[in-house]
Amino acid sequence: MAEFSPVKFIASAEKLEQRNRLRMLPEIALCGRSNAGKSSLLNALCGNSKLARVSSTPGRTRLINTFEVEGRFYIVDLPGYGYAAASRKQQQSWGGTMPEYLAGSQSLRLVLMLCDIRHEPAEGDRQLSAWLAAQGIPYLVAATKCDLVPRASYDKRRMDMAFALKVNFVTDVIPVSAKTGAGLHELAKRMEDAVSGRE
Repeated sequence: MAEFSPVKFIASAEKLEQRNRLRMLPEIALCGRSNAGKSSLLNALCGNSKLARVSSTPGRTRLINTFEVEGRFYIVDLPGYGYAAASRKQQQSWGGTMPEYLAGSQSLRLVLMLCDIRHEPAEGDRQLSAWLAAQGIPYLVAATKCDLVPRASYDKRRMDMAFALKVNFVTDVIPVSAKTGAGLHELAKRMEDAVSGRE
């Protein structure tokens, strides 16, 4: 069942200035490695398996994709980082665009940083977490693919992830599964709180 509806795709942009035509609405950004499951999570939150393209090849999200949620706020899907199937020049371009957007957006209310719960956060994850904290940008860690690990191991994996990323174990790491829907309601609640100024 969708946590948000209706949700519609608004625009893709390669450069930030191409987003200037958008209405001024609060924004929530999705960040994560190319294999973290951003598209799957977005589709699950919105109850639409075709909203964002899901690919077996990591790195398909190469543009800044904006989705309007219930006419109230935007979800901004940023290009994945890591071993994206793209040229070094393209990846360097994304690396400049992402911090430029995150640090410069006047509408940004929350960053959802996606990390695969099965694995230790990579260097890029740790760098992004430290950078967001230094910039004072509110963010949560969505520990994706939690259906692929035993429920009994959630707490240990959350603790390990929180320690690696230097965030609060209890409040800042939410195990989620796009496949089973686990954790999506809690994540949506935190998104709602951020949009409404309660976060």
